[in-house]
Amino acid sequence: MTRFPLRSDIIGAIFGQTEGLFGNTLDLRELQKSGRLGRIDVELNVKENKTFGTISVPTGLDQATSALLAAAIETIDRVGPYNCKVQLESIDDIREKRRKLIVDRAKQILQRWSADRRTDSAEALKAITQVAKVPEIVSFGPDNVPAGPEAVSSRELIVVEGRADVANLLKAGYRNGVAVEGVTVPKSVVDLTWKKDKVTALIDGDRVGDMILRELARVGKVDFVAKAPKGREVEELSPSELIDLLDRRQPLADYLARLEKVSKEPAEEHLEERAPKVEVRERAPREVREKFSAEIKEKLKPYAESVQNRLTSFIIGSDGKVLAEVPVIELVEKLKDMDGVHFIVMDGIVTQRLLDIAQSKQASMIVGERIGELERRPPGISIATLKEILS
Repeated sequence: MTRFPLRSDIIGAIFGQTEGLFGNTLDLRELQKSGRLGRIDVELNVKENKTFGTISVPTGLDQATSALLAAAIETIDRVGPYNCKVQLESIDDIREKRRKLIVDRAKQILQRWSADRRTDSAEALKAITQVAKVPEIVSFGPDNVPAGPEAVSSRELIVVEGRADVANLLKAGYRNGVAVEGVTVPKSVVDLTWKKDKVTALIDGDRVGDMILRELARVGKVDFVAKAPKGREVEELSPSELIDLLDRRQPLADYLARLEKVSKEPAEEHLEERAPKVEVRERAPREVREKFSAEIKEKLKPYAESVQNRLTSFIIGSDGKVLAEVPVIELVEKLKDMDGVHFIVMDGIVTQRLLDIAQSKQASMIVGERIGELERRPPGISIATLKEILS
């Protein structure tokens, strides 16, 4: 383009020389009125007595019409008195660029959102894991009785017999248990019961459990009672069984009334059931002391020392080697899958269920923290307490 045309001259040439070429299809004024064509912009640059420029035509037309418009503008050969040449440099799809910008921004938003969600999920998982994690048993009071970490702070209290029972409560999600560890209830536990809104006595399914309940009710506060099924210990119950049992707890007065009614019934079968239990509990330790030798005592002493206050157990073969070490709560299930069992040393109660499974595995001896209520004594298997082995 020669000489120096103005920007308005070029825009006028575009409108004038394209008018009527394709009827209303390419009528630039009509297209601008409808908003399908934007403001035409021209940038000029003079160099060596020639004017060079760039024409920008924003359009919202489809591809075919946009291509037709570009071809029409290329036919412009004069601007006022000046010759000119117009050549298409490029057609840029602004919508595509906008879509790309939107997609890129969406990726950033999604990345941030996903990171936040992962953080939230991680926090939620952490919180759930903390709930599912079994806490450790703590010591309570001057007697250092086993207790759950929330036994003091909780408004409710669950009183059980021994350490293994507290451990089983923790596995079921109850952190407010405390053990009395015997028929005599420690004063610290008695005082603690009076500070609680609700106190539940969770007892074994035997006469010892009822003895502990009566003593606790005599010196302390008991609102509800939950008793394990007949012949079963609290420590033997699965977490789901334990939850169901506590859900079905009953008021103390109702339980004692029912217990009193049962005790007055002159049913000979009840007497027959109780007689051998007392005999076994009184007789078993004496029989064990007669049977196990100093050699066996010396062999089992290290294991007895190791399991004390740890709620764990050792399954030992005839060669004296440890076949497995498992928590007391898992011992019964573990024994079902094992062979070659000779000795069992555990920090828990020797129950009838454990004794029967040990006999089926041809074990020769069980050593426990104490001996539970036994209905019968299988032949060929000795029973001892940790105290007897360590004495």
